[in-house]
Amino acid sequence: MADDGACFTVSCEMARALHAESPPTAPTGLLAVTVFQDAETRQQYFAAFKFRASKAYKIQLATTAGSFGLDIQELDNCLPEPGEERLYKCAVMPHPHRTDVLLKVHDDQTRAEPAQYFIRFLGCTLLETEKAQVRGVFEALGRYAGAGEAGQDESAPFTFNQDLLGKVPDLFDHLVNGGPSVTYETLVNAVDETGRFEDFSPSGFSAELARTPAAGLLARPESFEKSRMRYVLRNGLVIAGPARAMMREVLLDETRTGVEFRIPSPADYETQYE
Repeated sequence: MADDGACFTVSCEMARALHAESPPTAPTGLLAVTVFQDAETRQQYFAAFKFRASKAYKIQLATTAGSFGLDIQELDNCLPEPGEERLYKCAVMPHPHRTDVLLKVHDDQTRAEPAQYFIRFLGCTLLETEKAQVRGVFEALGRYAGAGEAGQDESAPFTFNQDLLGKVPDLFDHLVNGGPSVTYETLVNAVDETGRFEDFSPSGFSAELARTPAAGLLARPESFEKSRMRYVLRNGLVIAGPARAMMREVLLDETRTGVEFRIPSPADYETQYE
């Protein structure tokens, strides 16, 4: 912003735009707009906050000839005091942690995902969390690999067989070392470059990916590096750990009645109780 006057004008326009997008059921609030700079990186940010309005009291000394008194006025629609948890929603631009994403949105009223009217007001497209996108890639790979199996139950949870588990770590290596962001294009290229998926069909895989939270894939490579997975058994047992280690170290042997899990380990393992 060139000056405080310009900032105030823009903030008024934003307030009117947010009001126009808000449904009748949305609670009233205060819109605060600010521009600030990170003291260490010198990066400049633009932020918009919607607060739940607070009350305040104005105390004024009233004096007359030979007497004085206190005049107390109750004020509505005030900014919250420091420490009050009255934040409804906020948006920060650019994203403070990701260079491939334009802005970060937080909504304290709808924790699952930001309210659609707030997304429309910002004029942006909602991106699934990286954790959900990585899970979507897993799911798409599992379903794509089993797409040709006769009698496949479309409603069944996706599973990995040992053949597929042997291929995915190589795919992870390509994704982690492939660039700043993982998109649908880089994912398809990585699958092709591994050479582990015979007769790979980008269109067929894309159809499976579109059914998952990774439909609009845009994630950092480290989100795949840090991902975790687990096997949940019907008897209550859970085998969990870093995804790459799980794929390389936990072996699945198919039997007549199901699957056996084998985890080779040195003899000096540790037993812990929770």
